[in-house]
Amino acid sequence: MSDIYKSFQTFAAENHLFVPHDRILLSLSAGKDSMALLHLMHYARESFDLELGIFHMNHMMRGGDSDDDAAFVRTLAARHKMPFFMECFDFPKDMPRGRSFEEFARELRYELLGKVARREGYNRIATGHSRDDQRETILMRIFQGTGLQGLGGIPLLRELLIRPLLFLSSEEIYAFLRQKQIPWREDGSNSDIRYLRNYIRHDLFPVIIKRFPNAGDAIDHLTDISRDTVILLDNLLDEKYGSQIRSLGEGLFLLPTCILTKDPRALTYILSRLFQAHNIFTRHSALKEIVRNLSARNRRDQRLLYENGDVRISDARVDGQWFFLWEKKKPNQEEGTILDDGNEEWTYRLNISELQESLYIHELNLKLQFQWIDYNEFKSHYGSKNFVFIVVDDNIGYIMVRNRRRGDRIAFGEGRKKLKKYFIEKKLDTVSKNRIPLIIVNDQIAAVLSAFTGAGESRVCEGFKVKSDDKKILAICMS
Repeated sequence: MSDIYKSFQTFAAENHLFVPHDRILLSLSAGKDSMALLHLMHYARESFDLELGIFHMNHMMRGGDSDDDAAFVRTLAARHKMPFFMECFDFPKDMPRGRSFEEFARELRYELLGKVARREGYNRIATGHSRDDQRETILMRIFQGTGLQGLGGIPLLRELLIRPLLFLSSEEIYAFLRQKQIPWREDGSNSDIRYLRNYIRHDLFPVIIKRFPNAGDAIDHLTDISRDTVILLDNLLDEKYGSQIRSLGEGLFLLPTCILTKDPRALTYILSRLFQAHNIFTRHSALKEIVRNLSARNRRDQRLLYENGDVRISDARVDGQWFFLWEKKKPNQEEGTILDDGNEEWTYRLNISELQESLYIHELNLKLQFQWIDYNEFKSHYGSKNFVFIVVDDNIGYIMVRNRRRGDRIAFGEGRKKLKKYFIEKKLDTVSKNRIPLIIVNDQIAAVLSAFTGAGESRVCEGFKVKSDDKKILAICMS
């Protein structure tokens, strides 16, 4: 098993994951991958003169088992004389409604890791992702929709983050731990196929491997080609435009006007990479709409290119220069864009603290009343088509009321589906579809107010429905 140690150091050196005297914060659970990471990094500590610390996040999802995991990792930190940092978050109680546990937990963990690393002076953060994790991630992205960069998978090195175990399979990690008699703890939730990654790992991937035994290697090959292609394209674009593309801060970019005359596909890619480099997430459908608007004839000196939720993207030409602006919209309703069918998009934003007030939707000549009620009041009004009731977490600062957008999805209990498909099933005409108000909470559709415009029954989405133990309920009334 000494080959594992040699392979680990060779992999780290070839990919420049760490150098002598680095201070590395290890992100550890109590599972097998984390224990392999701890053992191999501890082995490398002396050779590279590394300073290691341990971060553990207690999700509080499994009661006493979660506490036992935390104690297990804390004991290992003390045994290896490494600083130990733990953060706790009560996911069963405090997780926002309508969010995926996997997605929210990942975002929160990386946020807390970054805070601890900056506060304690660590210049690297190491996670225990394996080659199997990489393959599962690629499949998840393919099924959920991704582009060329998404097929590049989990990066080996990005800013502070390093993934030193990406060269190892789960089978190799299990064999290594057993050979070295290194203990680990199994997380029972890892077998719960309600989580997408677990479903792919336990149900889908075994079926694929049975029919295509070399599928894992094929995915690895696709990942390598995609990553190399992205690097090549980035280098070519940097050579041609690098000095002409600048970020001016606050979502404002300066771009060369000659890009406008290029192939729309090249412009789409340039904008995608520009946004990505500045941690601005924009869907491919939004990029296509932006490029289509940029190519439109009879353009004014300033034009709104895209608007969705509280995000607005516009551009302007000043003194022969092209400025591109990504911004968060100001509260309350803003000027709309035009949908493909000729109807205007509209959005209203309301702070939670102002929900005792009414909202007048000019486009519909409709007035909505918002009021906080308790469960008894809910029961007295339940069933009225003039009321809709939802539950909103205390940590939500605002809600939005808007009409439909391309790509909107809903979850009514029959699984997630496109809002477009639901409207088709209800045999609604285009005008009716665009008039129906949607309640948006935390970027999720919480309710579809069809009855308020005479387009059928209003519906509340999963994660926002009222339960008998809810004490604070938001009532939305048409007046």
